[in-house]
Amino acid sequence: MLTKLQLQALQSAHAEYLKGKPGGKRADLRNADWRDVTAPRLSLSRALLSTIDGSGADLRFSQFPEADLFCAVLRRANLSGCNFFKADLRGAKLTRALLSNADFREADMRPGDVRDAEMNRMQATEIQDAVLDHANFARADLSGSDMTGASARKTNFSETEMTAAILSGADCSGANFQKARLVKAILGGAVVDSASFKGADLRDAILRNVDVSTADFEGARLEGTRAFFGIKNLPAAVRDVVSSHMRWLATKGSVGERADFTGRDLSGTNFASADLSVGVFRTAKLNNVNFTGAFLTMADLRGADLSGARLIDVDLRGADLRGAILRGAVLEGSDLGPVDIATKAVDAGSLRTPTRIEYADFGGVSCESVDFGYVDVGQGILGQPKTKTSLKRARSD
Repeated sequence: MLTKLQLQALQSAHAEYLKGKPGGKRADLRNADWRDVTAPRLSLSRALLSTIDGSGADLRFSQFPEADLFCAVLRRANLSGCNFFKADLRGAKLTRALLSNADFREADMRPGDVRDAEMNRMQATEIQDAVLDHANFARADLSGSDMTGASARKTNFSETEMTAAILSGADCSGANFQKARLVKAILGGAVVDSASFKGADLRDAILRNVDVSTADFEGARLEGTRAFFGIKNLPAAVRDVVSSHMRWLATKGSVGERADFTGRDLSGTNFASADLSVGVFRTAKLNNVNFTGAFLTMADLRGADLSGARLIDVDLRGADLRGAILRGAVLEGSDLGPVDIATKAVDAGSLRTPTRIEYADFGGVSCESVDFGYVDVGQGILGQPKTKTSLKRARSD
């Protein structure tokens, strides 16, 4: 670890190097141990800092443009207001770092190709639980980076390459994703209130449990995107319940509330691609509701009226449909398999919960490509489905 005088000498020689003057020397701190160092306002543009360990260091307002920070370890470091313009941060570890108001424009933050004696591997840039509020990542490359749980409020991601990036549970309120490339990105449980995705490429991105009602997707490419865009068109009372349920699922119950639509009339509602897992719909009127691509895993649908409902490609694993009315519904390509629930019992490991359809009315239901092999029919069902052989393998306990 350098003393204050040594650090001053290093910066002085580096400054001369940048000016091309004789006697100048490029700062080389590769593999250096800078853990918990307090050294704000450094000037180390184009410095060699690969694999440096600056965990817990205070480097606020330092200058690192075009610096080599390949696979640098900067966990919990205070890097607020730092300049990383065009820096090489491939494979860097920035978990829980403070990065508010930092400049990452055009920085390279792709996975780093790490080679050691045993193997070659790609190390993703780790930014989990970091604070990125008001930071600028415009035109940076964050492909494959992991920003799970990060706070990115009003952060600028415009024109940023974010293919396969992970932003699960991140708070992106007011963030700017205009013209960003988010192909196959994962934003499950993220908060995108008032965020702008204008012109962004979100093909095949996953926005499960994300309330997109106040986000702007004008001109965005959304082919294959898994998101409940229909939330914007729900009646306010229903929208509030669904939004709260999304937060409840995303935070594992710490925020929001489980959706309870017991006895409610939701006829004709569009819930396509919504995540209503473990929601309660007992005796609800769900006539002609569109659940295409929705998640109803372990939902309570006992006695619900689903006549004419579209249940195409729905995740109904472990759902309870006992006594439900599905006359004329389209139940094609849906998953009615069991759910394995983890238990604390030493010997049990997990508890397999089947989908239950005892006394459900399947009259005229289209069941193409549905496997009833693990469904619990109990004492049997009512009515005759269109697909006469669909219940051939169903179990009866």
